[in-house]
Amino acid sequence: MQRESLVMIPGTLCDERIFAQQAKYLRRHCNVILINYKDLRSLKDWPKQLLSKLPLNFSVLGFSLGGIWALELLRQEPRRINRIALIASNAEAASKVSNLRSQKMWANWKVNGPKSVVDEASKKYFHHDLHLMKHLPLLEDMALKTKSEKDTMCPKETQKKIVQNNSFAKWIELPRCGHFIPLEHPKKLNQFLQNWLNTPTSNTKIYHELHQ
Repeated sequence: MQRESLVMIPGTLCDERIFAQQAKYLRRHCNVILINYKDLRSLKDWPKQLLSKLPLNFSVLGFSLGGIWALELLRQEPRRINRIALIASNAEAASKVSNLRSQKMWANWKVNGPKSVVDEASKKYFHHDLHLMKHLPLLEDMALKTKSEKDTMCPKETQKKIVQNNSFAKWIELPRCGHFIPLEHPKKLNQFLQNWLNTPTSNTKIYHELHQ
């Protein structure tokens, strides 16, 4: 039996290391393909370029902004995607509030650099201060190695709209968890993802939404 291929797309200010524990665990069950933004030159052309390098059929998992990219892959090539999981992500257009927040973060980036952006934003990204202290060096290093992009938090109400508008979607909420689910609760996430991959697919896509 052919193994499932799983494409994992990180969020902004992140690279493939955000999925280190998930990739290690899930490689026992599927072929893991970790994506980064090193080759991203054009937001318009990148999804098509990425699709040209991926297997004929695959499942896709996206964290934060990566979830929006995952939905774009689904929009462009729905027949190729077996299932899709969004982690702390949404399918909403940017609001005036989020646009203003992004503009402030971008201004901070240009003046003070990516480390300053991460140090400020990460205060709201983790539920426990201990998790923040533990993972902040990784976040800072990932940000320093990414392009000049911004990240914003994703509220639960926005995420739930996907489930409300799709009867095949499944909502899973982790208590006492911030935005960075892959870092804060890796073991729980690993188990959810294994169950998701073991769920049989049919002509209907299977959507999972994981929220902090």
